[in-house]
Order: sequence, then structure tokens, then C-alpha cells
Amino acid sequence: MNNEKKNKNTDLRNAMKLAHYVDKDVCIVSIEGELMQDGVESAKEYVMSAIDQSCKGLILDLKHVVYIDTAGIAMILVLFRHLKEEGKKIAICHLRQNLSDPFGVIRFNNLISIYDTREEALASF
Repeated sequence: MNNEKKNKNTDLRNAMKLAHYVDKDVCIVSIEGELMQDGVESAKEYVMSAIDQSCKGLILDLKHVVYIDTAGIAMILVLFRHLKEEGKKIAICHLRQNLSDPFGVIRFNNLISIYDTREEALASF
């Protein structure tokens, strides 16, 4: 049963766009642009408000993210801790090759599962 529903889009400082929807009780947030310090706090608030109490987890779709700085990585870690405290899971999909190297260096994949596609990430829940 697919209970997908579309929600709103949000532009943050013209450098980043976010959109979310729920599919099979998993909140999926798509991020487009640059996940950098200027917009990280607003992005974190957006994602936190998008996570419905009935959702069993979060998928961050980074297909259209062209750059992530350390503040963006820290934001993802904050989301990971928050969801872990609630007994929920977080996954990442569509991580571009140029962004996967820094994630590998800090062994990010030991904390958060990274999938090639949104479908694979969704199936992991």
C-alpha cells in the first residue's frame, strides 16, 4: 500500500530548495543546491517540522545537492541523533560521487546507511 502524499516546497536563501512527502510512513526530504552554513539552521528546522510523529524514519535525498560544507554534515548528524533518540532511522540516497569522499573520510556510513536510489533506501525501512 502506497500512502504517498505531496507536501510543500521551501526555498532557503536562494542557494537551497527543500521539498518533502511521506511514502510508506517514511518522511522523504529532497534537498537541492548547496547545503551550507547560511541555510543549515533553516534547513534543520524544516526537516524537523516535516518529520511526522507517525513516520518511522527519514530519507534525505541528496540527488540535487552540489555542495555540502561541515555545517551541512553537522546538521545531518544532529538529525541522526534526534531520530535515534526517538527510535527512528535515517538514511541517505543519491549521494553524488564528489560528496561521498568526505562522507567516507569521516566514516559517516558507519552511522547512517547510504543508498544509491530512493527505492533502495525506502525498502530498508
